Amino acid sequence: MSAQSKQVDIRDNYQKIFGVEMLEFGNQKFPKPTVKKLKKSDPLYMLTEKNKVILLNLFTDYSGFREFSQVKGIEDSISLQKEFYSFLNADAQFGDLMDKISEKINNGKFIDTVTIDQLTDVASKYFYIKGIDEQGRYEGKVCGGLNGNSANPSIKHPFIEAFSVAAILENFQKGNNLYDQFVRGMKNLNKIQFSENQEQRLLEARGAMYLFMFNNQEFRDTLISEYEKRKQVLPFYLKV
Repeated sequence: MSAQSKQVDIRDNYQKIFGVEMLEFGNQKFPKPTVKKLKKSDPLYMLTEKNKVILLNLFTDYSGFREFSQVKGIEDSISLQKEFYSFLNADAQFGDLMDKISEKINNGKFIDTVTIDQLTDVASKYFYIKGIDEQGRYEGKVCGGLNGNSANPSIKHPFIEAFSVAAILENFQKGNNLYDQFVRGMKNLNKIQFSENQEQRLLEARGAMYLFMFNNQEFRDTLISEYEKRKQVLPFYLKV
C-alpha cells in the first residue's frame, strides 16, 4: 500500500471494513463475519482486497466472536448489525491487533522481526495429519479447524498465523500448488516405519509432515513471495 496522505485508522472504519450475515444450517442459525468489498478509490481498498483472509483469520481467532455467536435474540438483521458493531468496538484484544496494522500502514512500524525458519515453523503446522483410516492410511487436512498451531494454544503468533493461512490458501491448488507438496508429504509418510502404538504413531506422523514442509524449499519460496505482496500491512519484518 502506498503512502497515504490521510492516516488510516481501522478501528474508526469497522463498519466500512467488516460485516456480518446470518447463515442457516438445518434448524440452526449462526452469524458469519465478512470483509466488505470497497471501491478502488477508497484508501482501505488494498487492505481489504488483498488481505481478506488475514483480516478474517485474526477476527475469528483473536476476537470474542465465538462468544458473540452464542448470543440469543439477534436473528433479525437490525439487531444483528447493532449488536455486532457494539461487540466489535468493545473488543480490546482485536482492536489492539488492528491498531498494529494501522501503525504499519501509516508509519511502517514493525513490532517484531521474524526469520524465515520461524515463519516456516508456524506455517508448516497447518499441514495436519488428523487421523489414520481403517486401512492404516493417513488422513490429512490443511488450515481449517484443528491444526498444529491451534492444538498448542499456549503459543500464539497472531500475524504470522493469519499470514500463513492466507499464503497457503492462495497457493493451495493454484500458484505454486502446495497441494502437490502436501500429497508428496503424505506419500512419504507411508514409507516411514513409525511406532506400532496408534496414538504414538499419529504424533510421529504429524511431526514428520511438519518437518517435510519445513524443509520444503518451494514452500519457503511461496511464503517469501506472499510476504512481499503483503509486507506493507504486516507488522513483522521477515528476515530471509
